[in-house]
Amino acid sequence: MTQNETQNVGGRDAVALALAAGATQTEAAMAGGVARSTVARWLDDPLFAAEVRTLRHQAFDEAISILTAAASDAARHLVELACGRHPNGSVRLGAIRTLLSVASEHLAIADVETRLDRLEGKSGADSAVDHEIERLIGEWRRNLEWDIRHEGEA
Repeated sequence: MTQNETQNVGGRDAVALALAAGATQTEAAMAGGVARSTVARWLDDPLFAAEVRTLRHQAFDEAISILTAAASDAARHLVELACGRHPNGSVRLGAIRTLLSVASEHLAIADVETRLDRLEGKSGADSAVDHEIERLIGEWRRNLEWDIRHEGEA
C-alpha cells in the first residue's frame, strides 16, 4: 500500500460513514478530506459501495431496534388517546385515524406475506417466479448502486 493509499484509509472510512448517514458525495468528500471525484471513483468500487450499504443497513437496524423498543408504549398511549376522554376532539380523531391506518397497513402486509408464503411453498417447477424475483432484486440493487454513485450530482 502506498503512502497516499495509507493516508486515504481514514478518509475512506469517514466518506463511507458520511454516505451511509445520507450525505451527498460533496458532503462526504469534505468529511473525508478528499476530492468529490475521489468519492465518485470509490463508489465505482463494488467493495466500497457494499461497505456503504452495510453501514446503512447497520444504522437502519439500530434505528428499528430503538423504535421496536418504544412501540409498545407508543401503541398504548395511542389507544388511550383514541378511546379515552381527551378534551380535544381533534387529538382523538388524529389518534383514531392513525390506529386505522396502522391496522390497514398491517393487514396489507399480512396479505402479501400470505401470498408470498404460498408462492414459496410451490414446487421447484415454479422456477419462473423465482427467476423473476431474482431479476427484480438484481435490478433494484443496480438502481440503488447507481443512485449511490450519482448522489448529489443534480
